[in-house]
Amino acid sequence: MSGNNNYAVVLNFYEKVDPPPNFKDFVEGWHNLGKFVRKLEYFVATQLHRNVDSNGKFKYMNYATFNDTNQVVIKDMTQPTPELLQALGESHGPPGLQTNYPGGYHEVITSGGAIAPDLPANPASCFLISAFRASSDIDSLDVEKEVELLTGLDIIKNASSSSGKFQVGPWALYKRFTPAIPFQPFDLVFRLELQGLDSDLEPAKKLVQELNKAPTVEGVERSCTELYQIQTKDVVVHE
Repeated sequence: MSGNNNYAVVLNFYEKVDPPPNFKDFVEGWHNLGKFVRKLEYFVATQLHRNVDSNGKFKYMNYATFNDTNQVVIKDMTQPTPELLQALGESHGPPGLQTNYPGGYHEVITSGGAIAPDLPANPASCFLISAFRASSDIDSLDVEKEVELLTGLDIIKNASSSSGKFQVGPWALYKRFTPAIPFQPFDLVFRLELQGLDSDLEPAKKLVQELNKAPTVEGVERSCTELYQIQTKDVVVHE
């Protein structure tokens, strides 16, 4: 089913998260930036996803939604205002201190109906997130036809039914609309909610290992699949 193009979704993968100078850790700086962003008239909400694996490639993934403002999102990324630059500098530190890959996306297909902005956030669930890079123009990819192979949905569903340890919740596939330069964002991102895991994450961790070895469609490389959780305090909504 088609996704929700009434929103622009900004997905930001954080690889290096050294603490900014004025804050004790990355998360505290993230919340400081949230104080600025929540006042933007086109902002809807943002959720910080924490990697359950302390050795994971991307320690955090931020999932932010904005009212359908493609050009505004592109401008914020390529020509940010002095006010936004100041907020970013205060919250994330000087260039090079942290490494992240932000991009603007649209939902192109979902498990049923629109997902974004996905509120209220569900801290009881885990989120399986896969990032992909395409070797050709992403607009030429017919991802809707090959979504099962691309994302490994068949593997996920089989793992759910065979283990009985979790249920497959809502999912969405996102396609980038912002320029690849200068941030080198991923071209496609898949986000799926795993429900019913309770405190035992081992079945989900085994699934992540299997997915990272799984094939995908021609012309698309799986960069990583990782498991994340949301804490209620790490959700910011429009003021």
